[in-house]
Amino acid sequence: MPYTYPARAWVPSLLLLCLAGLAAGAQDEEPVKKYLLKETAPLVGDVTVIERNEDETLEVYATPRGAEAQIPEPTKSGRHLRERYTETVLALDKEGQISQLQRLYSAARMQLTAGSLDPPKNLVLGRQGKTVTLKRVNGKTLVTVANGKLSAAETKELALELDRAGGLNLFPDQEVSPDDEWDVEEARVIRAFGMEHGTLKVHFIEVKPFRGHPCARLSLDLQLEGKTAKGPISWNLEGTYYFAVDIQRTLYAKYSGPVSTMGVGKAEGHLADLAGEGIGEITVSRNLMKKGKLAPKPVEPMATPGADPPAAPVPR
Repeated sequence: MPYTYPARAWVPSLLLLCLAGLAAGAQDEEPVKKYLLKETAPLVGDVTVIERNEDETLEVYATPRGAEAQIPEPTKSGRHLRERYTETVLALDKEGQISQLQRLYSAARMQLTAGSLDPPKNLVLGRQGKTVTLKRVNGKTLVTVANGKLSAAETKELALELDRAGGLNLFPDQEVSPDDEWDVEEARVIRAFGMEHGTLKVHFIEVKPFRGHPCARLSLDLQLEGKTAKGPISWNLEGTYYFAVDIQRTLYAKYSGPVSTMGVGKAEGHLADLAGEGIGEITVSRNLMKKGKLAPKPVEPMATPGADPPAAPVPR
């Protein structure tokens, strides 16, 4: 009669097999890859083609003062901006920030709508077809046009663009991996969007191919508050962001979500309180056409062996 092993004799063997399987599984598991996401510093000679679209559609309710019991009728308004320009970095300051750049605007158009009865106004902005140079001198930005001139309002608007030319720096200093989240400091958000207040939360979703590059795909939660000529405005946007990890450059960003505003205006010739609700969307696409070079460092004069040191300059 064959010998039968006691049931408990199999326990150590089964335990060893299980542990071996767990060890094998642990070896097969790939470590989580980390990335140091950092926008490449601008270089003199960088040439980038940029397309920017802004869309804002609002329903504005005007309540004449003294007639608060009256139910206001909504008025639809909209603003749709389309820009395409080739940007060339001409100079950097001591901190490596862009201090002079040139833009050739191949397109700069805006469509404005106000009310359902009036047809939309299609405007060609003054900068379309023109070469514009932005240069920082003594803390101020000078705007010059090579072929023509711009209105005072458009010149003032473009003067703010030099501070935003480097793009939005939304990355932390340390390495991150997919599924990480972080907050962007408010000063960066304000500088990039030109608003009075702003918060931005970033979620690193994955790395995937986009426009021929391995890109970090990020989701954004953006809150903005600012002022218009008629009153405060707020944006509550969600965004998608593609950052090329091989060349460390932003390729594409899109933000969309609800917009609200309130203020004071006129309705039928009377002072009225205004309140508006709608949808806003911003898209920015960047295509680096030519990479610039670092400016050469000044060469220190070499002392000749045995020669006297150079004389100090005589103060005047």
